[in-house]
Amino acid sequence: MDRSKLTRNILIAMVAGFLIGSLIHFMALDADSFIETYLVGGLFYIGGQVFIASLKLLVVPLVFVSLVCGAGNLAGHNNMGVIGLKTVGLYLLTTALAIVLALSVANVLNPGLGVNLAEATTFAAKESPALTQVIINIFPSNPVKALADGNMLQIIVFAILLGIAMTRAGEQGQQIRASMARWNEVIMQLVLMLMQVAPMVFFAS
Repeated sequence: MDRSKLTRNILIAMVAGFLIGSLIHFMALDADSFIETYLVGGLFYIGGQVFIASLKLLVVPLVFVSLVCGAGNLAGHNNMGVIGLKTVGLYLLTTALAIVLALSVANVLNPGLGVNLAEATTFAAKESPALTQVIINIFPSNPVKALADGNMLQIIVFAILLGIAMTRAGEQGQQIRASMARWNEVIMQLVLMLMQVAPMVFFAS
């Protein structure tokens, strides 16, 4: 499907879903009515939850396989170290900008100011880990567990190391790289399949 056509269909579905959802809300239907029970709480809810679960399903394999292929292709170049430093620097920069932007907006808007939604509770903040422990935790001791838990930093580190190792392994590494490239094509097809039904799911959500 053409990307521009897909984007247009998603926008149309979002607008249509917003309008119909607002109409159902203003109709103030009973909780046991047909629309609330079988459409809003049934068909629409199931469609939205299945779509979200499918997105979560694709995140880990998509990131892992893509990074393994990318690191494997770059590992043979002399500027691999420079590219790695730029990547880490860009990641830290965007993270810092996101934190600064979030704190700035929160200080300006003061969300929740004057609103008491619950009884007074005691908040016990968790002790932040030491910087040394944070750095150690980036490197996975169990890559399978990192994949299962969706620990993205550990997955990224493992994928990059695996991609570099593939390049250094000679012919056997080339065979694994070809296999990973095939897996990458398969996963991209999964993404395209999901995007083809995205307009309908955005409407339901």
